[in-house]
Amino acid sequence: MNTLKIPVFVISLKSASERRSFIQNQLKKLNFDFEFFDAFIGKDYASDPAYYNEKKALKAEGRKLRAGEVGCALSHNAVYRLIAEKKLPYALILEDDAIISEDLPQVIDKLLPYLDGRRIIQLERCDLYKKSSIQPLVKGYSIVEPRFIKAGTIAQAAGYLISFEAAMAIKDINFPVYFPADSWGYYKKYVHFSAVIPSQTCIRQSGGFFSSTEDIKTVRSFSDTNVWTFILHVFFTYNFFGRIIYRFFHPLYKRVFRWKK
Repeated sequence: MNTLKIPVFVISLKSASERRSFIQNQLKKLNFDFEFFDAFIGKDYASDPAYYNEKKALKAEGRKLRAGEVGCALSHNAVYRLIAEKKLPYALILEDDAIISEDLPQVIDKLLPYLDGRRIIQLERCDLYKKSSIQPLVKGYSIVEPRFIKAGTIAQAAGYLISFEAAMAIKDINFPVYFPADSWGYYKKYVHFSAVIPSQTCIRQSGGFFSSTEDIKTVRSFSDTNVWTFILHVFFTYNFFGRIIYRFFHPLYKRVFRWKK
């Protein structure tokens, strides 16, 4: 099968002309056929319990979701439903700030045989994985089985492959929304996750755009992670006492950090 014929959906706000041009130029250069999926504007849905379950979010995440997170999750969910409705065997889902390697077509060509059953393959970031699971693909890329999915070892949602079976399995889990689109750990009981390494080489997110779905202007930033940072993340995110400590010390830390700068 011609890799370039794989269905490609780019999640993007209809008004985000600069970002659309950015991703469109890359995909055309790589000869991908694609379609834009108009993203949900989070602030239009964040106060509607039919689309956002705040009580469940507080229980699951220990906080309210930002309006942009609600819109992003609704958008990804809607693409899953579209894949299921069209009965597409698989699809590539991108966000409009993705920076795409010229190797992506060749990598996807090697990944298609792995898209069996309920499978999601993360193309952007994988920080910890089973060394014994490494299977070479092409040009130094490999497919691996991630570790500690709930702790965020596969992170962000700028680019990933999803099978029809996986889309069917998860399309209704986060609706009404109660967790961010890239909190993959909530899906680990329903689908099998794989990832491509080296991390952030096949697809990565641009740091040059303001978030187009957030209700405040923020720039994406990334830092190296290790086992210790994952342990802290799990404690502060999923442990009751950790959440209390985080709520108390995090604002203080930010004030001190700003003062030092």
